[in-house]
Amino acid sequence: MAVNKYDIIFTGGGAACRMLLFFLSKHKTFRALQILILEAANTTTEKTWCYWGTASNPFQQLVCKHWNELQFEADQHCNKQTIYPFTYSCVNGNDFDAFFETEFFSTYKNIQRVNSVVTAAYKKEELFVAETATNQYTAPLVFNSIPGLTHTPEQVNMWQHFEGWFIKTDTPCFNVAAASLMNFNDYDEGVFRFMYVLPFTSTEALIEYTFYSGELYPSPVYEEKIRQYLHEKNITHYTITKKEKGKIPLCSFGKQPSIGNGMIDIGTAGGLVKPSTGYAFQRMIEDCRSIADSVFSSQVVRRRKRSRRFLFYDQLLLRIIQEDPACAVGIFKQLFRKQPMQRILTFLNEDSTLLEEVRIFLSLPWAPFLRRIKFFK
Repeated sequence: MAVNKYDIIFTGGGAACRMLLFFLSKHKTFRALQILILEAANTTTEKTWCYWGTASNPFQQLVCKHWNELQFEADQHCNKQTIYPFTYSCVNGNDFDAFFETEFFSTYKNIQRVNSVVTAAYKKEELFVAETATNQYTAPLVFNSIPGLTHTPEQVNMWQHFEGWFIKTDTPCFNVAAASLMNFNDYDEGVFRFMYVLPFTSTEALIEYTFYSGELYPSPVYEEKIRQYLHEKNITHYTITKKEKGKIPLCSFGKQPSIGNGMIDIGTAGGLVKPSTGYAFQRMIEDCRSIADSVFSSQVVRRRKRSRRFLFYDQLLLRIIQEDPACAVGIFKQLFRKQPMQRILTFLNEDSTLLEEVRIFLSLPWAPFLRRIKFFK
């Protein structure tokens, strides 16, 4: 096996890899580093990311649409609210990838990319080794975004899995002012599931059906739900311009860094997906910015901080969703009926105070949570 030496190796590409490279490039010594990206295939073009925030971020220029209102639907009732000072934004994977291909990778010639499956990553003496079927690569610093590569993979008991259609209609059908965060109108017991709708224009939207479960389903299951939704909305003349599908693990992937101080898990592998919601884009931005600042300041790598109480909240809610989906739907109904959207989004961002969290939990049924606290002692 040939051995190649680098200053930094990325095992796995994707959004977190590209974000971290972006923040690293802001430091003046970046061009002097020899950097390698090992990824089996680029999957960023297949994804759509959404997030909410109160300030611009370095990728704001890539936002294809933002909304100042969100709506929650259940029992044939729509609760639509402004989310000021937040905005809910969408980034298309094609735009994200195009930015890095045309404006980033073409600029930094010190970055080498190899399309190959990474078979192992480990520490050897003072360096870290990343292996493929034909080569070994070494570096004093490795950033990994492949779940399970650096340590025994954590069992995933629940996935957020979804399929969606980007459609274009012949006539105006959508209210572009508000995105539909959750629509439980067709819920009739069983698995926790909902419709998610992003209206880009009055004639263009993403219609996506989402499940939370340990079992994944064949495409016809999701597609039948989408057809049913379009029929109920009297949307009969439309063209499917693109389809997307995905699955997000709803669990934490352990503590970071995972091996010493020179192999750091990032992205999904680094536990940046919020376990109860599947959102990660804004969290990855914050984490990658912190890591980049640490790398060039010769400090122990800092991470996006997370309070343990929010992980506890997520674990409780996921257990309810898994054991009693109908109860979980009822909890969401009460949450969005009794709390303002801004407070809910602040809580989901993990920026809420204890007092705000008490107000939220006082508005929810206590019994489902209390029955499950004993499992986390």
